[in-house]
Parts: sequence; structure tokens; C-alpha cells
Amino acid sequence: MAGALAVGGMLLWFLVSPVLGALLFLGAIMGLGLTAEGLIWRAADRQYRIGMARVGTLVVAVLVALAAAGCGGGSNPSAELSSFVVGYIDQNRDNCCEAGMHATVSHVTFARSDQGWAAVSIAVTDFKGRPDGSRVLVLHKIASGWQVVGFGQSALGCGVPVRLRTELAVGMPAGVLQCSAGG
Repeated sequence: MAGALAVGGMLLWFLVSPVLGALLFLGAIMGLGLTAEGLIWRAADRQYRIGMARVGTLVVAVLVALAAAGCGGGSNPSAELSSFVVGYIDQNRDNCCEAGMHATVSHVTFARSDQGWAAVSIAVTDFKGRPDGSRVLVLHKIASGWQVVGFGQSALGCGVPVRLRTELAVGMPAGVLQCSAGG
């Protein structure tokens, strides 16, 4: 526990010290001063004060913004899509499957040339928890959500642009992304 606190303290210092350095730099340029009463700004023979509570709020807001920008958002498209697929099957959305069916994601493939298209292979169990084979979902991202274009075991490629079928077929059962309607 003490080690974790020490590491956390070091991380906080590395985040805070550039902010404090920037404040000192700006203070030298703009006539800012940090005192026990708060931040003082002198300009054109006038003096402005910002209380310590507001300074603390400002520093915390800047730190949070810096931390969020440095993290890169933490988005994991594969995990996000897997979660959507499991929820889709579990909730029997659009009467996709028998009630009680449960999915476990086996493989996710995004089209290389268009990350808005994906194929997901799942292992399914029936309502009693017994293995019930595998299925594939073909999905297209519309705005901020996923839309199921195809669900099943074969010939799911008809709703997929021809140029993307080969890309999406990687890691999927043979023939699942073909189109039996000739398109």
C-alpha cells in the first residue's frame, strides 16, 4: 500500500510540476503572483485577486484535462464491439436467436480499408448452457453505434460491399461471407 501511495505521489508530482512551472513562467511574463491568499494579477496599475479555492479548482481542471489528453481516450474497438455482440445475443434483439442463447466472442475482424465494417465469430450456448455451435455476425458502424447486417452460419456477404468481403473473411469460417444471391 505504501509503495502504491509513493508511486501515486510521484505521478501526481510529475503532472503538477509542469503546471506549476507554467504558472511561474506566466507569472513572470504577466505579473502573476501566487500567495497564501490566492493568485494575484497586476496589470496597468490594477490588481486582481483570485482566491485559493478558485486557484485549486483551476489547477485540478487543468490536471484532469492533461490526464485525459495524455491517455488517448482508452478506447478499444474490439472490446467495444465484443460487448455489443454479447449484449445483442443475450437480449435476443431483433429476434435474432432463440431466447436464452448466450454468446462468447471467438474472433473479431475489422476490414482493413474501412474500420466501420466488422465480422465477429461467436460460440453460442442454448438456454440450458449446452454448446450450440458457432455463428457469425457481420456489422456496420452507423454514427456511434453498430448495426447487424448479417447473422448466421453462411452466405452473410450480400449486405457487405464486395471490396470488403475478403478482408472480413480473415479468421472466419470458410464461405461465411459469400453471397448466395449473386451480389
